[in-house]
Amino acid sequence: MEKITADRPSDEEPFAPEYWTVSPGEGGVWGIAATSEAILVEGEGEDGETILERFDHDGRSLDTTLFEHERDQPPHNNGSPAVSPDGVVYAIDTYDGRRQVVQLDADGSTSSSFEVPPGEESTGHPLDLKGIHWVADLDGAPALLIGEGERTVYGFRENGDYLGVLPGLPDTLLGSVGNTSVAGLTVDGGTAHLRVHDLATGATVLHVPFSLADREFAVSGPPRIERPRGVTPGPRGEGFLVASADGIQWVDAHGARQGFWMNGSGGMTLAEAGRLIERDGHYWVLSFLEGEYRVLSLSSEEMQAMLLGPVEPKASREASLAQLGIGIGPTTDRPFNHFDAGEVPEVFIETEEGWGVSDAGNSELQLHYTVTGDPTLADPVVQEQRRAEIPFGGGRSALELPERRPGVYEVSLWLVEPGSTEPQSGACLRYSISPEASPLRLGTLSDGADWGGPGPLRGVEIAARLGIGSHRVQLDFASLVPDPAAEPSPSGIRWQGLPGAGEEDDDAGAFGQIRAAAQVATQEGVDLIVQLGQNGEAERAAVDSGTWEGWSEYIVAGVAEHVPEVILWSPWNEPNMAFDDGAEYAEDVEIPFALAAHRANPGAQVLAGNSLGFAFDWWRSAATTNLCEHVDAIAVHPYTGWNRSWEEEGFIQEGSGFDELRDALGPECAALPVWDTETGWTSDGALSLWSQGANVARKLLWYTREDLAGWTYFFSEGGWGEFDLSWSLIQHQSYVKPGALAFATTSRLLGDSGAPEVVETPIPFSHAMRLGGEVETVAIWTDGMRLEAVARTDAAELTVIDHYGHERSLPVEDGRVTVTLTGAPQFFVASAGTIEFQPVEEFGPDVLVGAEVQPSSTHEESDPQVITSGTVNPHRPWRSGRVGGAVDPSPHVDIALEEPTVIDRVAVASGSIVCCEAGLRDYTVSVQTPDEQWVEVAQVEDQFWERVAMVGFDPVEAVAIRIEVPWRTIRGVEMLSVNYTDLAGGHPPPFMGLQTESDYVVSIAAVSAWEPAR
Repeated sequence: MEKITADRPSDEEPFAPEYWTVSPGEGGVWGIAATSEAILVEGEGEDGETILERFDHDGRSLDTTLFEHERDQPPHNNGSPAVSPDGVVYAIDTYDGRRQVVQLDADGSTSSSFEVPPGEESTGHPLDLKGIHWVADLDGAPALLIGEGERTVYGFRENGDYLGVLPGLPDTLLGSVGNTSVAGLTVDGGTAHLRVHDLATGATVLHVPFSLADREFAVSGPPRIERPRGVTPGPRGEGFLVASADGIQWVDAHGARQGFWMNGSGGMTLAEAGRLIERDGHYWVLSFLEGEYRVLSLSSEEMQAMLLGPVEPKASREASLAQLGIGIGPTTDRPFNHFDAGEVPEVFIETEEGWGVSDAGNSELQLHYTVTGDPTLADPVVQEQRRAEIPFGGGRSALELPERRPGVYEVSLWLVEPGSTEPQSGACLRYSISPEASPLRLGTLSDGADWGGPGPLRGVEIAARLGIGSHRVQLDFASLVPDPAAEPSPSGIRWQGLPGAGEEDDDAGAFGQIRAAAQVATQEGVDLIVQLGQNGEAERAAVDSGTWEGWSEYIVAGVAEHVPEVILWSPWNEPNMAFDDGAEYAEDVEIPFALAAHRANPGAQVLAGNSLGFAFDWWRSAATTNLCEHVDAIAVHPYTGWNRSWEEEGFIQEGSGFDELRDALGPECAALPVWDTETGWTSDGALSLWSQGANVARKLLWYTREDLAGWTYFFSEGGWGEFDLSWSLIQHQSYVKPGALAFATTSRLLGDSGAPEVVETPIPFSHAMRLGGEVETVAIWTDGMRLEAVARTDAAELTVIDHYGHERSLPVEDGRVTVTLTGAPQFFVASAGTIEFQPVEEFGPDVLVGAEVQPSSTHEESDPQVITSGTVNPHRPWRSGRVGGAVDPSPHVDIALEEPTVIDRVAVASGSIVCCEAGLRDYTVSVQTPDEQWVEVAQVEDQFWERVAMVGFDPVEAVAIRIEVPWRTIRGVEMLSVNYTDLAGGHPPPFMGLQTESDYVVSIAAVSAWEPAR
C-alpha cells in the first residue's frame, strides 16, 4: 500500500534527481563509467569512432577524447571499454585479425597493448571477444576480465600478464560490482541465471534465475529481466540493484523485491538505452528521456527514496508494480487467467530453477495469500489468509482456491520474513470463471491484440463472445488518401492503409482483415461499424478543398466491392470537439458523407454524430438542417462524469438522458434509431474495478428498456486510456475484468427475454425491472447500498443469478424469503407466480426532504441543500470548505427537522470515489434532542465498497441530525478520515498529496432519516 500512497503534500514538488545532458557522438550513447574523480560517458561518432566525454562528479564537463582503432573494415562493437579508478581506459581491438587490448591515454593515443590468446571458443570472428571489465581485486591485485563466446572469461593484469581462463564465473559478464565482485549471466537451457560472483571468496552472493522461454500469449509467469542495464550494490550496501528495460529493482540475494524505481517515473527511463553504475555508495543512471541522454546523480539516500517512493496506481502499471520478485510469481496455464465452465481453476506459485538457493544461504522468506471475489455482491467470496509453500530451487505449488463459481477473483500474495507480518513485496493475480452459458474460449481468439485495441477480426470475435453485439473499425483517412486536396478518384486511394493491411498487399489483399471480420460478424450476428476519419488534418483538408464527399464515395464503393457485408458507416469521431456548431458539421461533413455512402452502396446505413456526450445544444443545432433526411441513425457517446454510474449521473430521471436528447433532436430526428457507439468505465481503482461489472449490467438494463439500437463498449480489449487509465473489458495480455463477464451474462439474460419494465418498490434507493418472457424474472439493485429486503412469491423457491452468471437457489417459506440487495444487479427467477420486493422494516417518507442544512464550511462550488433534495444522486454532492481561510477543524453538517420527530434509521450517501475525488469513510451520526443535547447514535467506519450506508439505532426523538468526520493519521500526518479516491484503497494517492486540508475533501451527496416502522 505504501508504494501507491502519497508521501508529500500535493503542492510540494516530488524529489527529482539532479542530472546533466550528454551528447558525445552522432551515433548515440553507449555506456557510462565512474572513476575516483570523473564520470566517463561513451558515445559513437558518425564514422564509428569512440568518443569519451569526461565530467566531474557534479556534471561539469572536463574534456572529450576521441579514439579510433586502425582498421580497413566497417566499425563494430566489442562492448564498452573498461575504466580503472585512475582513469586509464582499456578497449578491445579486433580489427583486421587482431585480438588485442589497448591501453588509452587521455588524448586517445595508444600507450600500450597486449594480445588475447585464442581459446576453445575462438572462431576468428571480430566479435568473438565481447566485454572487458576492470576489477579492483583478483587474488590481491587489480585485473581485467574479458569474455569470449558463450562461457569463456579470460583474466589479465593491467600490464597484460595473462592469468588464464577463469573458472566458476558467469558466462557473460555485465560489469564489476563493488571492488571484488562481478555480475553476469549464465544461460542453462531456457533459463538465464543472473549472478554476482565474489572473486575474493568464490561465492555467489546474488543468484536470480529467470525464464527465457517463449510464453503463450497472455499466459502469466514469474517476472523476468528484460534487457539488463547494470547490477550494483543496493542502498547502504543492502541487497542489489538490478537495472533493466522495466526500471531499477532493489532485490535481496535471491531476487525477492525490496523496492522499485519504475521506468518512466522520476525522470528515469531505461527502455531504449541506458545504464546504472555505482561508486562508493553514489549512483549514476544513464537515461534517455524526451529525446536526450541524461546522467542522473543520486546519493544512497536519494536512490532509496526513488526505490521506495509512491507511484500513481493504474491498471497499466499493475504488472510492473505488483511483483514478489524476479523469478517468482503467481501463474495459471490459461490465457488471461480465464477458465470456462467445466475447467478446474488452478493458480500456482511458481519459481524458476534454482530460485531461493545460493552460496549466500537459502531464502527463508514465507509466502501468504488471500483470495477474494467481488465485494459488492450480495454473497461475496472471501477466503481467509493462508500460507503457501514456496518451491525453493524451482517448481510450482498449487494455491488453495475457494468454491468454483462464475466470477472474477483476486489473489493477493506477499512475502514476509519469518516471525514478521510486514510484507517485503506483494503481487496480485486476477483470474475469472465464466458460466456454462457464456464460454469465452479466449485461447482460440485470432491474432490482433494491441495496447490500443484489438484488430478487426479479433475485435468482432470478442464482441460476439462477450455479448457486446457490435464492433467499430476506424479507417485512417490520411493513410487511405495521401493527397486529400486532389481530385477524388479510385486510383488516388491507397488501400494498404486499411487496418491489418501490409505494404506488400495488392488492393484486393489489403481488405483481408476487414473481410474476415465482416464474415465472422455476419455469422455471429455482430454489427460491424466502419468509421471514416477522426477530426484529423487530412479529412479537414478534404472538407476545406471540397473533396470530402468524392473521396467518401470512392472509399465506401471500394469497401462495398470487396467486403459487401459492411453496411454500417459513420464519419468522424466526436466531431463536437472540432466543430462547435452542429449545423456546420452536418452540412460540411455528415450530409455529404451520407449522400456519398448511399450512392456508393444503396444498402448502406449511416450512423450520424458520434458526439462526445449527449451534446444537447450541438444536436439541437444539427437538427435545424435536413440531416435526418439523409442519415439512418443517431450516435452518441454518453459518458458519465467522474466515472459514475448511469443512475448517479441522473440519466434515468424522466426528461434527462435520452429523453432530453430526443427533445433536442425534434420529432423527425428523434424517430431514428439511437446508438451508443462509444462509452465505458475505467477500472484503475479498487472500487472502480468491481463497479465496472455492476455499471455494465445496470446500463444494459436501462438501454434495453430504452430500446437502443446498440452499445459499442469502449473498448473490448487493450490497455490504452487518457492519463494512463484503462477502459477495456479485457486488460491487454493480462486478465478479464468484471465488466466483461457482466456484459456476457446480462446481454444473454436480456436477449432471452422481452423488453423490461420498471417496477416501483417501497425500498429506498433501489431500482427494479421486470423482464418480459414466460418465466417471471425481476432484476433489482440499489444505488450502492447494502441492506436486507424481503422477496415475496408464490414459488417454492427462487433462483438468483448475479451479473457474473452464478446461480443459487433460495428456499421460500410462507411465501417470503429474506435477501440481501447491493449495487450489483441480481436476477430473481420464479418458476410460478410473481415476485415482489419489500423492506424488512417499513419505510415511511424521508423526514429530511427539504430540511435546512447548516454546514461547518462549504466549498465555493457546492450547495449544502442538495443533501436533503430527496435523491442520493444529485448532479454534484456538497463538499466541505475552509473556515476563515484556514482548515475546517471539524467538518460536519447539521440538518434541522421541521419538528421534533422520533427516528431510528439514517442513510448517508457519499460522493463518488471511483474517479479522482474524495468521499466518506469514517464519520459519526448524532442527533440533537429537544433539550438541545447532542447524542451520538451511530459510528460508520471503513465505508468503501458501498456509496450509501444505512445505520439503525434505538428510536430517539430528534430536532436535528449531525454527520461529522473525524481525523486519522496517515504516514504520521493528521488528515481527515475520508476515502481519498479508490485508487489506493482510500489512502491518498500521490496526485492528491499528503496534507492536512478540509477544502473539497469531505463529500456528502444525501442524508435521509425515517420514523420507526408502524
